[in-house]
Amino acid sequence: MIGALLPGPRRFGDLQALLDGIAPNILSQRLTRLERDGLVVGEPYSRRPVRHTYRLTAAGADLAG
Repeated sequence: MIGALLPGPRRFGDLQALLDGIAPNILSQRLTRLERDGLVVGEPYSRRPVRHTYRLTAAGADLAG
C-alpha cells in the first residue's frame, strides 16, 4: 500500500486497481488505519458523494526509505 502511494496522491479507485485483488472494504479499513497511524492523509476532492485523494505523510514516506 505504501509503495502504491510513493509516486504521489491517488484516489481510492486508483489504489484498488493498483492493488490487484483487494476488496473495497479491506482497502478502506487499511486506509483508515494508516490515517489513524499518521502515515497517510485523505483529502476530500468531492463532497457529493464524499471522495478522497490519499497521500503519504513524511512519516509514511520514511517507511519506504
